[in-house]
Amino acid sequence: MKLTVASVLALAAAAVPFVAADTCFGNNTLCGSGGVGKEITLIDMQNWCFFLPPKTGVLETVNAAEGCCDSSWCGRGKNCVASTDAVSFCTKAGLTNGAGAFVDGMWTSAHIVRDIPNGKIQITGTYNQQLMASLNWIGANDDGGQFDLTGTNQYKVNSPPSGKPVAPYTEYIGLIGSGVFCMQLCSTPYGCNSDNDYTGCTIAVPGDYSTAGFTEANGTIYRQNSPSPNATTKAPPSLVPAPLISSIKAVASPGSTNIFYAPSPLPSAPVASKAAASASATANPVANTPAQSITPKLGSTSDGANVVATIFTSVLAIGIASAVALL
Repeated sequence: MKLTVASVLALAAAAVPFVAADTCFGNNTLCGSGGVGKEITLIDMQNWCFFLPPKTGVLETVNAAEGCCDSSWCGRGKNCVASTDAVSFCTKAGLTNGAGAFVDGMWTSAHIVRDIPNGKIQITGTYNQQLMASLNWIGANDDGGQFDLTGTNQYKVNSPPSGKPVAPYTEYIGLIGSGVFCMQLCSTPYGCNSDNDYTGCTIAVPGDYSTAGFTEANGTIYRQNSPSPNATTKAPPSLVPAPLISSIKAVASPGSTNIFYAPSPLPSAPVASKAAASASATANPVANTPAQSITPKLGSTSDGANVVATIFTSVLAIGIASAVALL
């Protein structure tokens, strides 16, 4: 194939991460730009972050922490940079750019599922409502809200403003409230679905919210369907199942080295029916296409440099191995 300037530019453009979601408010510098306290990641149980209201000692609702909204129906503020916007907290301070640290004991259960072929990862579980309320962090009766940056862009919201997932992920949704939390990160366009923000975690991110303890698993994550256009506050007409688990192990809770074993065998998610799998593929043909998995790298503007460094290290290792073999 003869390469022209136009074809080279087209190939380069195709390699750029998906940024179609970065159109909210007509301000590409705000949406999904990351920065101090605005980046999340999910690697394993000891290395992950979540967007939460700032821990100031002054109680704020999760909904208010979602940030500004320019839709006509939205009651939140129009100012897209506010001190009440959610910021990132992680298993350790500084895991991502300027992130704070989780409080010991705030997560009472958590279950990670990796879907490497489809470039997705998610975590679902429960949090200590009494502890969070005692800290004036999340009220005991707070029914929650959703933080997101996705390609659906139905309401043109990047919540919190400039919030982004660390590479290789380009989309995310995260919900917390009523004692449960969930987060899903996706590396393909329209891989995550932000349209189910009214129905909560169990609908938006199907997963394990009932098993005690902490686990990491491999499996297939299905993209949830969207609600009907005339019933956006209700669940979709058809639901996809929880992830199909292929392997699972018990792990230590965040910040701990002690593994908690559930009193009964850890259950696998129910096998997806043909109808459910078909519905998932129809709702999200792109996300069900296998995507190359890249090891998540921490950081902000250095994400690209980290990837290049990783490639260079791999090539160097191969070269050294080849040289040794020839000796």
